[in-house]
Amino acid sequence: MPVSVPDAGGQPQHRIDGGAHEPLPVPAYSEASGLGQIMRDQLPGAFDAQRFKPVMTSHHAVLLKTMALEGRGVAWLPHSLVSAEMADGRLVGAAGQQGDVPLEVRLFRTTDALAPTAETVWAQVARKNS
Repeated sequence: MPVSVPDAGGQPQHRIDGGAHEPLPVPAYSEASGLGQIMRDQLPGAFDAQRFKPVMTSHHAVLLKTMALEGRGVAWLPHSLVSAEMADGRLVGAAGQQGDVPLEVRLFRTTDALAPTAETVWAQVARKNS
């Protein structure tokens, strides 16, 4: 979802549908980023140079979150990564749901026994999803 710091009135400081005359600053995902590849596939206009100006690139969503929290532009971030900041008002949605990119994560594993650490991870995943 696209997020921005709020302005003094609680509205997004950077809003993707706000009719800005200048390209909006965007901390963007790098070409190597899996989330960036999903973004480019699902929202091809998200990187349109007429509307958006990348201010930096990274394959780490956490770094893009930091840039958004510093007010450096609109960043598309997983809701799970920004839910606390949205709850306390440090970040707000920058476009309503029109800019959201649906994402489903599926985990697969072999039926063979795994290393003890991997088995622990799978046990935690199974517990959270049951």
